[in-house]
Amino acid sequence: QLKELYLSIIPLGGEGITSLLPALEMMSQLEVLSFLDGNIGNEDCVTLRPVLERMTQLKKLFLCEGNISDEGLIALAPALERMTSMEVLGFDENSFDVEGLAVLASVLPKMTKIKALLIMECFSRSDETMISLVKHAKVLHSFQKYLGWDEGGVICDPDFSEAIKIVVDFVEEKKLDLANGNLTDSRMTTLASVLSSHHDLRALHLEGNKFGAKGAVALLPTLENMTELEVLYLSDNAIEVDGAVALARG
Repeated sequence: QLKELYLSIIPLGGEGITSLLPALEMMSQLEVLSFLDGNIGNEDCVTLRPVLERMTQLKKLFLCEGNISDEGLIALAPALERMTSMEVLGFDENSFDVEGLAVLASVLPKMTKIKALLIMECFSRSDETMISLVKHAKVLHSFQKYLGWDEGGVICDPDFSEAIKIVVDFVEEKKLDLANGNLTDSRMTTLASVLSSHHDLRALHLEGNKFGAKGAVALLPTLENMTELEVLYLSDNAIEVDGAVALARG
């Protein structure tokens, strides 16, 4: 029986999905299904839901580059929460808001094997959406990369403290990667405080940020307590001579 079906870059939205439905109904054993760049919209989500509900063995589902909004995600929710074998769920380049975030936050805990959630360029940058993102971050596995606070500081400083705590809690293999993260001196002070209770890091990537000597010095006491730290990247910042000397002495 067919295990993988790729229908990417085919404009199936609308009549195409309806025509395909009888064939999809016979593919309950599918493990990979891709409608990447298929012009899939909200009505298609409603049409697909009964079929997807039976595809409980799906490991990868790609609905990227479509026209799906919160309405479509809400329609898909009953099917998504049955997909307990899901490893990669792709929704890049759709258009979600606060309700869509809530849907993802409710279904992801049931996907116990999830490895990647693709939601790049899905959400507005409104304060309401960003606050909601922070609220649901513990189950949004691409939280750190989505936030991309190198994109003009999309999260404001009052939210940064809470956001960085969640990111640090998601550290895998004792490696924290905050490269190219728009980290300023003030944010480095916050980061140092958060990291003070994470002494077991082995790798810390801070290259390509915007902090200077003050930010580097703020991190010193925390670094001194990281007895397992093996890799530290500080390149391409504004540390200059004073900061480098302070780090060397520390």
